[in-house]
Amino acid sequence: MIEAMISMVVLAVVLIIVFVFLRAGLQHWIGGKSIIDVQNTAREIVSGKGNWRGMEGELRELSGILNAKPNPTDNLFYLLKDKIRFVGPVSIVNGADTICSTYFFSNDIQAIATGTIALQNYSGVTLITPGTDSLLQSIPGDINGDGTLTAAERDSSDDYARGGFMAGGGDAVIITDSNAVCNTRDRGDDVPVIAVGNTAGRGAILITPGPNGKLESVPGDTDGDGVTDVQNSNNFISSAVISYEYLPETNTIIRKINDTAPASRHLGPSVIAENVATFTLTYYGTDSTTIIPYGTYTQLPSIGLIEIQGTVSTEKKGGIGQSASRTVTYDTATFKTRIQPRALNPAYRR
Repeated sequence: MIEAMISMVVLAVVLIIVFVFLRAGLQHWIGGKSIIDVQNTAREIVSGKGNWRGMEGELRELSGILNAKPNPTDNLFYLLKDKIRFVGPVSIVNGADTICSTYFFSNDIQAIATGTIALQNYSGVTLITPGTDSLLQSIPGDINGDGTLTAAERDSSDDYARGGFMAGGGDAVIITDSNAVCNTRDRGDDVPVIAVGNTAGRGAILITPGPNGKLESVPGDTDGDGVTDVQNSNNFISSAVISYEYLPETNTIIRKINDTAPASRHLGPSVIAENVATFTLTYYGTDSTTIIPYGTYTQLPSIGLIEIQGTVSTEKKGGIGQSASRTVTYDTATFKTRIQPRALNPAYRR
């Protein structure tokens, strides 16, 4: 009898010891997985995941192709604490007839002569690119280069504008210049963002492409018939606008295309990361040491360094069997990257 009781006591002690070790091991595993998840999130913000290149990869690519001598709206950075916004380059390309039916206007650069076949049996070939002011001023279909589009020109051309980055997306949009007034009405299935005659912020998006993916509206066309009504309207064709913004109220970083969440998965994610406790963007001048203050407009030549940093934080998951009044602890991981736009842009390479 005594031996049986001793055996039961020994078994109980062994079970308690096993339970204690299993609990400790499970807590350690859960806690270890928690910190790994946090570290992965921090890394993905910078380096990306799947087919998205991360903030560093995407910003490096944009810095390499944005023009070095921008117009006030082209490649425009409006410096905010939690947001960065790019307006990229654009060009005119040929449509299905493969013929160039656009003549350059102002200081734009003619790549393919008007009236010639750009490339046999190929559409989407670049016909005209922006000139030294980095602004596309030519109008697709304007065959004599006077900066306006007539009904006859409109009906005889299938040339169109196309964005210069974000393959698979990034179709051209119409934006404002310094006067910040919309002088363009939407045409076809294009989507109006700002009504004709209304004011908008400098560099604001006025019209975006519709479901067919092509921008059919004409800058300065106030009635939507595809014919230019207002010359020097200060409405211009631009590439898609890309921006990143931190929302402290939800602890998320969001990525927008044309100031809205991406409409399809091939354009990349809309929510970059969750559980982001802190996030800051710091902009430095060409000496890479002088901080450029927030709330100012500047351009690519004025920025020597963009610094992105922050922390990801989640509650530890190792609290098995603990009371609700226990002290809450967190797993955290930091992320940081620095991009030098001037160093990445061919215009500054020696």
